[in-house]
Amino acid sequence: MSQLEVRDLSYRFPDGTHALQQVSFTVEEGSFTVIAGRNGSGKTILLRILNGLIKPTSGDVRIEGIDAAAHPYEARKKFGLVFQQADSQIVGQTVSRDIAFGLENTGVSKEVLKVRVQQMLEMTGLTPHAHQRPRTLSGGEKRRLTIADVMAVSPGIIALDEPFSGLDYPGVLQVLHQLVQLNRSGHTVILVTHDLEKVLAHADTLILMDQGRIAAQGPVLETLPAAASCGVRMRRVPTAETIRDMTWLND
Repeated sequence: MSQLEVRDLSYRFPDGTHALQQVSFTVEEGSFTVIAGRNGSGKTILLRILNGLIKPTSGDVRIEGIDAAAHPYEARKKFGLVFQQADSQIVGQTVSRDIAFGLENTGVSKEVLKVRVQQMLEMTGLTPHAHQRPRTLSGGEKRRLTIADVMAVSPGIIALDEPFSGLDYPGVLQVLHQLVQLNRSGHTVILVTHDLEKVLAHADTLILMDQGRIAAQGPVLETLPAAASCGVRMRRVPTAETIRDMTWLND
């Protein structure tokens, strides 16, 4: 079942520059999709349009049948976006308060809010940091907090823009483990990253972008041959026999 449908999506800046041109793809429910491409290929603009933060120049986005441009608030309930810079998404004085912030805007009762915050703390392994100031967390912990913030409102799709950027090895493992667990529990994951070697073992679909267009898309192994021409290079290109061994996780 297609949970996300993107049809003929284009976006043009006020100066006339095209950021996206005729982008079309679908994302299946429960899948793990990776979007990659050189800097300036349109990946971040695409995520912001999918989340309803920006209206496209033309084309449309439907999330579980909802038009994201016409109903951005409803779209954001179903499509959660984790930004590249975690600090820009953190607003609470404590970890618990930060998770609660988005929920409070949905009008849930205090009892539901308390239970949901505790669930998110446990899901992301942040319970020991519940009363800690978010600014004192490590990079990986901050990224997990932003994931908890987004997941608190129960979106069916979670999208992340370069979630491994600036993280050390333990931080990458923390975030990657969280994403794999979310996907295994039934959530649809869309990941924009340059670090293909960290995620391809867990991905179903690869979308390659170049100059605002989709250059190639499909199953990972079928799409990878086009990666280099899109400015995405790998130290080793996996085969059907080796791709699962590329995981950074031990489970």
